[in-house]
Amino acid sequence: MVGAARQPTARREWWPGRRRRDLRAVPFPEQALQQWQDPEAALALLYRHAEARAIDAVDWYLEDKRGKRAWSRGLRVVAILLVIAGGLQPVLDAAGPGRGEPAWGYVLLALAAACVGFDRFFGLSSGWMRNITTAQALRRRLELLQYDWAVECAKAATRTVDGKQVLTRVGLLRAFADDAAVLMQQETSEWVTEFQSNLVQLETSAGRPSLATTRPRPASGPREGDAGRPPSAEPASPPAPPVGR
Repeated sequence: MVGAARQPTARREWWPGRRRRDLRAVPFPEQALQQWQDPEAALALLYRHAEARAIDAVDWYLEDKRGKRAWSRGLRVVAILLVIAGGLQPVLDAAGPGRGEPAWGYVLLALAAACVGFDRFFGLSSGWMRNITTAQALRRRLELLQYDWAVECAKAATRTVDGKQVLTRVGLLRAFADDAAVLMQQETSEWVTEFQSNLVQLETSAGRPSLATTRPRPASGPREGDAGRPPSAEPASPPAPPVGR
């Protein structure tokens, strides 16, 4: 029962330029609800449903990781090459017989910064790390369920299945489904938070004036209350005597 082949929860169709499907909710297996006259068969259907959902989620995160990994590595390699080329540009110009164009070095460095900014804004490297972490956590939780389920099946094989054992195994499946949902929700919340933070940084760097530049400067004229104040009656200090006297 533990090693039963899983059934895919959704059909996967791959076409060039078509985005893969998202993780979608699937109906609860009605056959399991109609087969409680045979508790073992009903529990087997529920277990295969929970296992298939978890494996499907792990596959989704691993597939999503591949694209982010390729883009992240490509952008980082291009950025490193551009930084090296931009740093060598002044040296090559100085070593050459004629006077080169040192501005090209700044252009190459700007392109390198654009590659890093593209990676950071779209969360390619961070998303790659999140996908790996979430897939490993789901896989570990699935393995824990599989071993716990095997233990319960071994207990049921030695004696007659009663209602308490059935509820225990149903509780295992429910706790597993809750833990898997929490892991996926946590990853989604981290993605939303990072994306919103990147949007705020982009709007800030897009040309919005800072508070230091928009704060009005105090006027150089007389301050409030100085109009009715009499001029100072202190005499001016006498000029310094000439040197030698």
